[in-house]
Amino acid sequence: LGKGQFGRVFRGSCDGTTLCDVGCSEGDVAIKVMPDGAPSYEQSRLALEAKVMRAMSGVRGFPVLHYDGRQTVFGRPSDVLVMDMLGPSVRSLLHRHPLGASRAVRKVGHDVVRCLRELHAAGFIHNDLKPLNILFGAAGTGREEEAHVLDFGMVTSTGCLQEAVEGCELSAGGATPLYANLAQLEGRPTAPVDDIESLWYCLAFLEGGELPW
Repeated sequence: LGKGQFGRVFRGSCDGTTLCDVGCSEGDVAIKVMPDGAPSYEQSRLALEAKVMRAMSGVRGFPVLHYDGRQTVFGRPSDVLVMDMLGPSVRSLLHRHPLGASRAVRKVGHDVVRCLRELHAAGFIHNDLKPLNILFGAAGTGREEEAHVLDFGMVTSTGCLQEAVEGCELSAGGATPLYANLAQLEGRPTAPVDDIESLWYCLAFLEGGELPW
């Protein structure tokens, strides 16, 4: 399905029993795989991402986490996340409406602001908002036009859940430069408001098809 700085994502199928931490119905799932790069799974970046997903599972606009752990994938130890399959990224708006569609873009903005409010209230800053990390709901779910936020590989913690990431060395400096906020570009610690700045760049891109830099 895709790949990023912290892993590759594959389409899989859940039989409702195998490995799942929570009961998932039969059907497609997304499987994120990251080659083993930490002494233990608990010390890996994907384990941190799983903690964020577990905290947000069941919250509107976030995929449900079904399993996380270390498995052998393609013959090598790898860290794995299994989560809900979602639909296309919001970049698909550019194909439907080459010059953007203001109402649809505003709807995406409204949905993502709601998601960020929940994420920030839980004590997390996303740090890597970009169109490819904002997906519509999967077909047949009734949320095909609703934006969801995912990919928490760059998350930093603030507030009530600081202990959840104690000992993890995280940096917001690896975000996608095109949508990075000023704090990230200057190498400063980020705050919740910086996610809003990155969202603004995403919406400007969806509206006009490009950014001026």
